[in-house]
Amino acid sequence: MMKDSKRLESAMNNHNSMPATGDLVIAVDAISKAYRIWETPTARLTAPLQESLAKVLPAGAGAALRRRAGRQYRDFHALKDISFELRKGECIGIIGRNGSGKSTLLQIIAGTLQPTSGRVNSSGRVAALLELGTGFNPEFTGRENVFLNGIILGLTQAEIEAKYNAIAAFADIGDFMDQPVKSYSSGMTMRLAFAVQTAVEPDILIVDEALSVGDAPFQAKCFARIRTLQESGCTILFVSHDVTSVLTLCSSAILLSSGRTISQGTAKKVCDDYQLLCLEERGIATPLPITAGSDQARFLERAEAYVSKGNPEFEKNARSQRAGNGALKLIDCYIEDLSGKRLSLVEYNQEVVICWLLQSHEKITAAIALSFTAKSLRGQSLISGTDKRSNLILNLDAGQIVSARMSYRFPLKSDHYYLTTSLFAFPPGRKFVNEMINFDEAVLLDLVEYSCYFEINWDRRWCHYGPVQLDGTMELISLNP
Repeated sequence: MMKDSKRLESAMNNHNSMPATGDLVIAVDAISKAYRIWETPTARLTAPLQESLAKVLPAGAGAALRRRAGRQYRDFHALKDISFELRKGECIGIIGRNGSGKSTLLQIIAGTLQPTSGRVNSSGRVAALLELGTGFNPEFTGRENVFLNGIILGLTQAEIEAKYNAIAAFADIGDFMDQPVKSYSSGMTMRLAFAVQTAVEPDILIVDEALSVGDAPFQAKCFARIRTLQESGCTILFVSHDVTSVLTLCSSAILLSSGRTISQGTAKKVCDDYQLLCLEERGIATPLPITAGSDQARFLERAEAYVSKGNPEFEKNARSQRAGNGALKLIDCYIEDLSGKRLSLVEYNQEVVICWLLQSHEKITAAIALSFTAKSLRGQSLISGTDKRSNLILNLDAGQIVSARMSYRFPLKSDHYYLTTSLFAFPPGRKFVNEMINFDEAVLLDLVEYSCYFEINWDRRWCHYGPVQLDGTMELISLNP
């Protein structure tokens, strides 16, 4: 019992609650973590015994025994002298190669791992998404684990019951809520874990690459939830290998390598340093020029309208975030190649056709403008498109369906994306000066945040330094006579 008390006292000395000091939420002070790497399995048993025995032997014999024990292991420093501060509402990104110490640092901040030296002070309720399924009892159902985790996170029974329906709706795993967690896929486990941890409205949210197991619609929903937490003042520590995610969510970042901080500052600066580090480790000293040429865009003429009864998957995604008066609504959105085949995987800069199906719910006579924005799953807007001519005049009765099509290219890096679609109506006969659309008189008919998901495939990703890659042709001119 005495040993347990001393161990608890040591843990509390290394991870304390922070007194009220303005808006400072987390203070990490000179954190280090070392592990002993044993030479043999036998040494793991005998060396600690030798060290204990050395304490009771005479000085000379004890010193010799300690040296002998010390030769049977070496120290591995997972972290070495890490310090930073984080204030309320800030989001800091922790990036680095595998094995750099990112997860170890987050576990220490979350309080699930004790540092060898240094201190962590924190203030407020902490929710952590670390290893997949941490805190779940695999024998319990999803419903039972919601209540178990809620209690662990400090909620009362009544508070959990009030939040349960919202948690179940966000996780969206249906009847599996009443099945044992051991029967879940990794994606289902992640859905439930994220729904629970973010529903408690934490003061501090720690996310360690957990979202990578989710499918595209769920990842987009998670990043929207993270942004909502940010706006409410939640402090976030975010670990990811994806610099786009860090640049989108984080104001500052830390780059770790071999357990040490090698860059710290704005997210842009640290992400640039990380990309250079990756290039150097692959033997590339400087970025190589891109010499591939690009074709002129070829636009398709309007194809024959494609009539459909609707897409249940589209309707499910559209319900997540939708606005507009509904006089004319989207019932489907998808991408085709030039032969008319629907695509979910698009090659880099491939010419494709974005297709929308529109259905009127009342008689409508109006000029319409339909636009889209291609976004990353983190919600970062990358490419927008619309028809600036604005000469699409509709005269429809209720229930009629029309198809709108636009040819486009996506010069995006290999990743998952989605399209946000906006549909506006203007008074008939409205003219636009210099092809510039004026939305002062526009009426929003429909806006669907998650209208279409797709993936970009490009095997030349090593020379891609931003979310959008514009290829060009380089010309060399000799200046010698």
